[in-house]
Amino acid sequence: MFVLFQQAPFDPNLAQLSARLGLDGQSVVGNEVRIRMARDGHFWAQASINGIERRMLVDSGATVTALSQMTADLASVERGVGLLPVIMRTANGTVQAETATVEQLGLGSIEARNLNVVVSPALGNVDVLGMNFLSQLASWRVENRVLILVPKIADPT
Repeated sequence: MFVLFQQAPFDPNLAQLSARLGLDGQSVVGNEVRIRMARDGHFWAQASINGIERRMLVDSGATVTALSQMTADLASVERGVGLLPVIMRTANGTVQAETATVEQLGLGSIEARNLNVVVSPALGNVDVLGMNFLSQLASWRVENRVLILVPKIADPT
């Protein structure tokens, strides 16, 4: 058994080894999805968007889930759900975006259907999982640098 521990301030060599071993990745435990905090201090989730695998930044400060133009194209996300483009205020300034709907967004055992999103080329290659996804969960919390996402229990009827 090989155990790797990392303690702040981190050694860049350990961080690289941790990434190669997949220790920064997401894991699924039962019905919960657990995501370790990455070296950059953020939570990055491996998500499936209409069947396309993408890495997404989990951002509780983002009101709505936002996709890059590239991700929307790869996942065949149809834009123009609304009549007009929207103007969004982000940490990097004001950007223009189009509204869209993702048919299926999966995160481990958690799945959202018909999720409203925005799509903007201003996002570069970053996709953001926002509060409109997080608020659909039963709960979410951070414990010991691990983000724990708990889905709602499906109604058996």
